[in-house]
Amino acid sequence: MKHDDKWNSVTSRNRETAEQEYEVYHRRSKANECGINLVSTSLTERQLQIAQLAFNRLDTVGHLKIDDDSTANVLVDGIDFFIKNFTDYAAPTVNECVELFLEKQNSRQLSEATMWDYNLLLKELLVDYGAERVSHLNAKRCKQFIEKRKGTTQQRARFIYLKAFMEFCAGKKNIHCEESPWLKRNPVSWDMPKFEAKEIGVYTFDEIVRLLKEAKKRNVLGYYIFRLFSMMRTEEMRRFAKLGGDDVRENKFINLRENRITINNQVYKKRGRAELRGRHYNNIPKVFAEWIKYLGENEIGIGCSRRQDHFTRKAVGNVERNVVRHTAITFHTMMYRDPLVTAYSAGNSVNVIQNHYLNMNIDEDDVRKLYELTPAKAKELGIL
Repeated sequence: MKHDDKWNSVTSRNRETAEQEYEVYHRRSKANECGINLVSTSLTERQLQIAQLAFNRLDTVGHLKIDDDSTANVLVDGIDFFIKNFTDYAAPTVNECVELFLEKQNSRQLSEATMWDYNLLLKELLVDYGAERVSHLNAKRCKQFIEKRKGTTQQRARFIYLKAFMEFCAGKKNIHCEESPWLKRNPVSWDMPKFEAKEIGVYTFDEIVRLLKEAKKRNVLGYYIFRLFSMMRTEEMRRFAKLGGDDVRENKFINLRENRITINNQVYKKRGRAELRGRHYNNIPKVFAEWIKYLGENEIGIGCSRRQDHFTRKAVGNVERNVVRHTAITFHTMMYRDPLVTAYSAGNSVNVIQNHYLNMNIDEDDVRKLYELTPAKAKELGIL
């Protein structure tokens, strides 16, 4: 058989193999007669058609016209570019990522306040970028999103939550990434401004009296008595009442016989940490014990909704979310002058007590009055 201007013979002991090789030479010979150069390839017929289609598309672009082998390399360059950027191309949308991230965070049993913050931030992220691929959220766009809020505290919070979301998209503890993460790396690159501690807002004794009078009108007196003397956080207090019981006589965390209140790891869930942490409020003040007995005898509950909490504080003129806890810790610190005791009872570090509460400039007479505010004294002041 003659092809490529050469005579070729086929010799084989296997007749089938010899016939297959002969058929190849025969096709090449016929192709040579038609001016076509046939070469061997491992590609299937369909793959060859797709390759031809790719060349045809390039050929339709004027400055990429395929007229020789050197310009044909443009196709190889295109494939290299696709491989390099395939992760970005295949990334899911921000909408899909947010749904999976929130599903994961819910399974971690994070605190209600933390999940509220996550939902609030990611809802805004969806408004801005929901339909786009998550790979399109580069460092510049993340920075713009963080700095949409002007306050330093809000920017720090947005940075922390957005970074956690992006870490998930980059593969951290993400079971939905089958072979490769949706992002090559976390794009959040933002320098948090230096933290400047602000003076903590606390109530004066006169404001405490007004607060308790308003609480009595709204049937949430027990809640504020506990907040002022137990130093519990807002969410801790809600879990304390929900898990332990709204009635102080039946609340499983209250033990007046041992003069102790237990705040276990089911009540303490700061920042969603699930380690076995909790605390005992030992040797509760006499005034607090009297109030607990009064609440039990008069069947006054210790629960309070967010709405009631907000409007009760608003009536006093201070709606700052943590003002009650700040007041409770400040007064306890100034009363006992022992940061270690206050830190343990309040669930804080000694450094926090020393740096934020011990140096507060408040009237010590107000401190004394609070710890003398028994139910009998409250009647004299018109609280009861």
